[in-house]
Amino acid sequence: MKHILLLATFLIIIMSTISCSLFPTGTSEPPPPDKPMETFLRDYEYVIRRVFDLALPIDNLQPTDKVTKLIMYESVLSYNADVALPVANFYAIPEDTSQYKSESILGNDTKVKEIPADEFTVWNNSERNLHYVVFESQRSRNVALGYYMEVTDSIGSIRTFGNLNDIAVVGTDTTQVYSLKLLAQADANYRVSHETWQLMWRNCYEIPRGIPLVYMTIKVIKGLDGTENFPSNQTGQGENPMIDFLEILGLDLENSYSQINIPDGIVDEKPEIYRPDWGLLIFPSRKPFDDTVSYRIDDRELPELDVKISELYDYTSWTEKTEASEYFIRFEWLE
Repeated sequence: MKHILLLATFLIIIMSTISCSLFPTGTSEPPPPDKPMETFLRDYEYVIRRVFDLALPIDNLQPTDKVTKLIMYESVLSYNADVALPVANFYAIPEDTSQYKSESILGNDTKVKEIPADEFTVWNNSERNLHYVVFESQRSRNVALGYYMEVTDSIGSIRTFGNLNDIAVVGTDTTQVYSLKLLAQADANYRVSHETWQLMWRNCYEIPRGIPLVYMTIKVIKGLDGTENFPSNQTGQGENPMIDFLEILGLDLENSYSQINIPDGIVDEKPEIYRPDWGLLIFPSRKPFDDTVSYRIDDRELPELDVKISELYDYTSWTEKTEASEYFIRFEWLE
């Protein structure tokens, strides 16, 4: 009996030792990595179909206007979709359907479903006269996006964009037909020449969600595809090779640790630039690598980007866009 008790005690000690080695007390997560995580994004790898303006210039929204109601829809791919789903026509300007007719999606046979309100957020920025929507994740490239919107001005008057009360005859049936404001065509029909092409933001690059800027290092580097790990094949800004691209592109115009406007090689921690909650780095320009803008630091004017790439934003094929690439963004972070 004594031998059995000794054997049992020995086994308990062994199992306890193994358990402690596998699951050390006081730890709830693995130790930090020895070196930062790292990834590269080429200039053409901006996020698509996540952030959109909600108005064209012709819509003439004012800084004091506010989007007070937004119902988002996307087309349903299958012709066998739920018969209870409404059908919709999409227009760039629903209140004047003669405008930009080539972009309209018509026929009373496109069914749509509402996008849940918790999958997007509406933003009104009076200082910059921006009214835009941010989706939680990229929307499918195979569907059209449209919306019904109400905008309230400074005196309380409401403008509506779209109509959810139309009735049409489809075949032998009377059915509800929505008149929606077009946000984006499906990729197969999306064209640079479309007026609505400019609604999508092409200046946002994906970062890991929830990483504070203090744990993130970001650099913009000039180098052709394939040179990301070869510094000797990377170049600077033409006649000003010592000026950081972060400054030229408006990402670093301030000092992170003082009130002095002296760039410090760190992306400025502003909500319009660094959004860890959205998982996005947002360049100030809508076409950061094809813009003539010159940023200022106090009374000093920075040079504009010397090598610009219009094909990143106005392209007719994926190949045209990727082959034009000149820059990449390096991200390093601690998790």
